[in-house]
Amino acid sequence: MPGLIGKYKATLDTKGRLILPARLRKSRSVTLDSFVLTLGFNNCLFLFPMPEWEKIEQRLENYAFTHQDANFFLRMLMSHASEVSLDRQHRLTVPPDLQSEAAIDREVLILGAGRRVEIWSPTAFDEYIKGFDKSYEQVAQQLMV
Repeated sequence: MPGLIGKYKATLDTKGRLILPARLRKSRSVTLDSFVLTLGFNNCLFLFPMPEWEKIEQRLENYAFTHQDANFFLRMLMSHASEVSLDRQHRLTVPPDLQSEAAIDREVLILGAGRRVEIWSPTAFDEYIKGFDKSYEQVAQQLMV
């Protein structure tokens, strides 16, 4: 289900609700309204459409429960995960613990990232981009060959 693209500015309301942009509510003519929100990487949150989340769960089932790295990743990912659905105003609620983990206050940046959506504090995203040790072109040369 690729196709989640774009960069959007949004605001959390006082109840921690966020309007998901219309272009991210549809992917290849499929309307998306059920998601899993969890801790991402580099101080952002990941929002997975339910079909993508189910693929992640299936993949995680392949790891032996004795694998230490798999256990750590599973515990972090699952303990922060929350099933969220859009309300009639196309809002989803970001739980306070996830707001805190991602240093999200009121303003947020929403990025379409192919199979998932990322939710960032604008400051954290700027710091991530500025702190990355390679240019966009260098990374493209490595990955797109």
